[in-house]
Amino acid sequence: MDFEFKVTDKVPTSSAKLMGTGRGVGSTVDIQTKFNIEDAGSGTKVSWAADVNVGGIMAGLGSKLLDSTSSKMVEQVIENLKSKLNEKAS
Repeated sequence: MDFEFKVTDKVPTSSAKLMGTGRGVGSTVDIQTKFNIEDAGSGTKVSWAADVNVGGIMAGLGSKLLDSTSSKMVEQVIENLKSKLNEKAS
């Protein structure tokens, strides 16, 4: 499955929305994720919420597998954000 993501509603150093669409294997996935970034003393706290809509073959796989997969994808995005933030801080 191929995904395309774009960042919207970006408020530098505070929040952003990530919207993604995936197509392939007879399925579609639409993801809307909101990230909030807060100062946490000696670090940064990143919180997020996601809304995922799945259609086609993947919709029949069951919510446990889909929840696990979508959580892993969002965690990967957060890790990439952390990496980029650390690069800029260095």
